[in-house]
Amino acid sequence: MSDLNLFERVFEAGRRHWDKEALKFEGGSLTYGELLGLADRVAMALEEGGFAGRMVALCSPNLPQSMAFALGAMRACSPVALLNPKDSPQNLALQIGLCGASLLASPLPMVGVAEAAGVGFVDLKGLLDGAMELPEPRCFDVRLPEGVAAVFFTSGSTGSQKPVMLSHEGIAFDAMASLELVEDLEEGDVMFNVLPMFHSFGFTVSFLLPLLGGMSQVVRPSFLPISETFDALRQATVLCGVPMMLGMLASEASRRGGFDGRLKLVISGGDKLPLELDGAFERGFGVPILEGYGLTEASPVVSVNPSYARRVLGSAGKPLPGVEVRISPCEGVDPSEGVGEVQVRGKNVMLGYLGMPEETRAAFSEDGWLRTKDLGFLDERGYLHLVDRASDLIIVGGFNVYPSEVERVLREHPSVQDVAVVGVEDPLRGQVVTAFVVPRGEADPAEMVRFCKGRLAPHKVPRKVVLVEELPRTAVGKVRRSALRSHRG
Repeated sequence: MSDLNLFERVFEAGRRHWDKEALKFEGGSLTYGELLGLADRVAMALEEGGFAGRMVALCSPNLPQSMAFALGAMRACSPVALLNPKDSPQNLALQIGLCGASLLASPLPMVGVAEAAGVGFVDLKGLLDGAMELPEPRCFDVRLPEGVAAVFFTSGSTGSQKPVMLSHEGIAFDAMASLELVEDLEEGDVMFNVLPMFHSFGFTVSFLLPLLGGMSQVVRPSFLPISETFDALRQATVLCGVPMMLGMLASEASRRGGFDGRLKLVISGGDKLPLELDGAFERGFGVPILEGYGLTEASPVVSVNPSYARRVLGSAGKPLPGVEVRISPCEGVDPSEGVGEVQVRGKNVMLGYLGMPEETRAAFSEDGWLRTKDLGFLDERGYLHLVDRASDLIIVGGFNVYPSEVERVLREHPSVQDVAVVGVEDPLRGQVVTAFVVPRGEADPAEMVRFCKGRLAPHKVPRKVVLVEELPRTAVGKVRRSALRSHRG
């Protein structure tokens, strides 16, 4: 690939579609020419204000002015730290300090956050009208590797914060390789952009991929309320989502008796796709789901099912062209099962964790492969199958228990709406299997245990079923199992 930065790559694609709608949003739209023009004005302002080449923080829902700011910052060679606008002010100020940002940009009232972090604030509300005032630049002593495009804070299900540095080359490679592998993506498609920009899946796949591929996109600031998302989805042909969001859409389609849009392609990532959700979604929308796999540290896509004709249901698909995947022996996992840690190598792999050299070293094997800490295997066709997180593996009396297997069985129970299974420490057995269930109507935990006994080996049967109103989740819907392990009740 060439050494163009992401703005330059989008510009090259945009030149061929200058008058085509790039972004459609509530109240208007922007052509490629208009979007790139706004981004160019942002870049000029950053350069004139002394911010070129310095880290800037962007905290915003999906809005056209935020997207123009991100592109403009990259045009000015200023890495962008993407922050979650629903995070606490204290944590946002902490993240701004961790990444060494020189300003905070947002269309939301976040002057207090900027002041707490000791940086200036840029109000993006008027950017579409050409209004953007910059503060005085403040320089922080944070050293960045060459080529950093964006920083994403990943906490996953563990709660620990790590600033992941992704490069211009890595993000562009990941997007273009995804375009190459997924056979039904075309220039005439309209992407439904509802995944948050502060998550790498949303940033790379829903925002940048359609721009690099000459597509249009429908921009939504949130997938809630789900009824509005359902209605807006009629404008799109392609949807990328996480299982939690797709499940809510399937329920809405069932409530309304179907969907009358032109959706032709649905891709799921961010978490393992339950098989029953694939069926429920196809019944509601007339379109099945292509499952993929990725992680922030890989920009994020690692693999995806290429098409409906070549889909292997239950798999995360084939590795992207140019991305290598291997299965490495993992402590506590029987290698005879063919299961091990999924490890990745390719241009899409992160540059490292900003300011965390020890954590960066620990993220790679001795021979340079990214350690995902996910357990899986490759089948005879080269398709990747995910089993569980290595850290989620439960060991009962020396026997391995994969939470996903127990969860699959419990989801078959008519009183189970949602479920997550974790291992809880036990002085006699090492760990015991505990299931947290969101019930559907009346539910009897003891009866659920009996239900499992006829379908699972004895050491896999939950010792305890806990009924809860909802499962704790991250911003993109992953279950926070660490919170469940410490649950008291």
